[in-house]
Amino acid sequence: STQSTWGMQLKCSSLKRLALKGNQITKVDGLECLAALQELCLDRNRLRGLDDEGLRAVPHLRILTAADNTIKTLTGLRNLKALRSLVLTGNRVSDLWELEVLTGPGAAMQELMLAGNAVCRKHGYRQTVIARLPGILSLDAKEVSPEERQQSAQFAPSRPNSGSRLATVDTNRARPLSSNGTHKGPFRNPTRTSTVPSSIRKD
Repeated sequence: STQSTWGMQLKCSSLKRLALKGNQITKVDGLECLAALQELCLDRNRLRGLDDEGLRAVPHLRILTAADNTIKTLTGLRNLKALRSLVLTGNRVSDLWELEVLTGPGAAMQELMLAGNAVCRKHGYRQTVIARLPGILSLDAKEVSPEERQQSAQFAPSRPNSGSRLATVDTNRARPLSSNGTHKGPFRNPTRTSTVPSSIRKD
């Protein structure tokens, strides 16, 4: 049977933190009375996607953790312009295009964790994300260094004809050349460890 984030309307208009870990939740809704919410924990539920309908009610959300679900789609994040930290470790995100919703004018993303998703194995994953999220400070629990940011800024991700979709970067073509004219070594794979921001309650 379908379980929503809250079967009843939550009458807590000033609530800023909400932890709903491990509640068999399959759909994000019932947040209409939580317009002031800034931190939401949805770890270890049964979510298959983050839908726009439920999350548009919390436009001031700054931290969202939804680790260990079965999430494939991220369309609901498109209106969360205040979102600074997103933890989606252990899900089923496989397409870099899903991350397009985190980009664009006003995007505030500083910490992103996707370890344990198939998207992390995409060619050019880390460089593409850094290039499209200029304000990001940490990706998959690994700090973005000034050198890495500079390398990523040297190329722009290719865009398909359908619009400004996020696409993988040809890192073989974009890698800087060494003194003998050959490409330098491959970029390192993202760290697979995961942590959750301490500001999210665990119980």
